[in-house]
Amino acid sequence: MFRVEDGDTVTVHYTLAFKSGVIFDTTRHKNPFSFILGDGDFMPGFEKALLGMSIGQTKTVTLKKEEAFGAKFPDLIQSIPRKDIPDHVNCVVGQNIEITLENNQKLVARVTEVDEQSITLDANPPQVGEEIVVTIELMNLA
Repeated sequence: MFRVEDGDTVTVHYTLAFKSGVIFDTTRHKNPFSFILGDGDFMPGFEKALLGMSIGQTKTVTLKKEEAFGAKFPDLIQSIPRKDIPDHVNCVVGQNIEITLENNQKLVARVTEVDEQSITLDANPPQVGEEIVVTIELMNLA
């Protein structure tokens, strides 16, 4: 029976979820995902979990933030004076706000703090800085 090693091309089905159980990405009901293990194309903890697996095996692991999407980028967390926020914007913790940058790029940020003088926005993706539960099924190995 062949087992996964660095350099192998693997084909997997996976599900990525927060520890709360909320799924944010999966290949189920889609084509499986193929990549060369060790090329760094996927999360380090995901690749490490595949080592030693055999075709047909399923594994569920919890990845620490460092093994998953990493720590938050402090530059993507900004405090904005309330006077600079348009009146129609709902400033409630947990609310997502779409921001248009100077180069016309759109960015989604989450309101993380609100007080009388300012609101704090976090534009890090929600999975950054979080532990992630990964379920992997090895479909093929080459």
